[in-house]
Amino acid sequence: YKHLLKNNVNVEFIEYYFKIYKNSTWVKRFLGYERSSDNVKRLGIIRLFIYLFRTSPDVIHIVTLERFILSVFLYKFLLRSKFIVTFHSILKYEIPRRTNKPTNFGKLKDYLLEYFTIKFSDRLIFLSTPHYSLAREFYKFSEKKVNIVPNGVEILRKRSFKEFNFSRGLNIVFYYGGGEKDRGFEQLLSVLENVYVPVTLYVLGKIECYSFRSDFVKIYNLKLMPHDKLYEFLTEIHIVIKSNVVDEFSLFIGECMSMGLIPILSDKIGISEYIVNEVNGFVYNSENIEEVKTILENIYIGQYDIRTISHNAQNIVHELNWNKIAQKYLEVYKSVIGCKIK
Repeated sequence: YKHLLKNNVNVEFIEYYFKIYKNSTWVKRFLGYERSSDNVKRLGIIRLFIYLFRTSPDVIHIVTLERFILSVFLYKFLLRSKFIVTFHSILKYEIPRRTNKPTNFGKLKDYLLEYFTIKFSDRLIFLSTPHYSLAREFYKFSEKKVNIVPNGVEILRKRSFKEFNFSRGLNIVFYYGGGEKDRGFEQLLSVLENVYVPVTLYVLGKIECYSFRSDFVKIYNLKLMPHDKLYEFLTEIHIVIKSNVVDEFSLFIGECMSMGLIPILSDKIGISEYIVNEVNGFVYNSENIEEVKTILENIYIGQYDIRTISHNAQNIVHELNWNKIAQKYLEVYKSVIGCKIK
């Protein structure tokens, strides 16, 4: 949104009175209207209808799938707007794998939302080729209405060469999140039990319980932290690792790479498309997670020029900075409305 404004595009950002907001009431969720200092509008369902009907923008870009969007598709035929939707997951794949199951009614709304956006949108945006392939397993749609646009990577802090000291072993970070879905943690542990070099694994996010035995690997469970504290923490970390569970992109991997951490991830992770093995990271075959053991042991014994790989990993920001991603979206907008945007 901010980068489109910098490019002099007439764009407005609209959100909803979600129930998690302190000032959200049922009246505001229907009739509410607010405008923030940076011109973000918060509208209730009815005010949103009035706003879209009056302005009828050239493009309505749904940047995240939220249930209130269902109401917009009910009156889509009244608008001349082109609908573009960015998918961040595939709900038909994700929901059955969530640890916190939605109600049957909630599940129905989510499935309807995904179905309507895929069927009635003018352009579908997926974050990566693996993400797009996953969608094709559950839905039929024309390839002509598809674009692949990755997420942008935010630079946590000014770049500098990262130093690596393995005298106390390998420091590794694994993002577990809020535990809302399976991230393959147990599978990763089964591999680490057989690693015979010193490793300290830091798991970000609450883990309820796990079983693990190893004389070489220590595990510490940390709370999720804000960006400023995350930066300080990551300065002491060498490697960021992902298991072989599907992840449409992974912003966390990108941010870690921007700081020079070495990524180790499977080919099921969307951002793996930007990683060349032994050049700016390591991508293992998702069918053979045991490769992780070999990669870690070879890093520890100095088989790779790890400092060069780290520097190359930092260059991810050249290709995936938010300005370039905004330009990619601008091209999508132009293509769906016939190049009206200058």
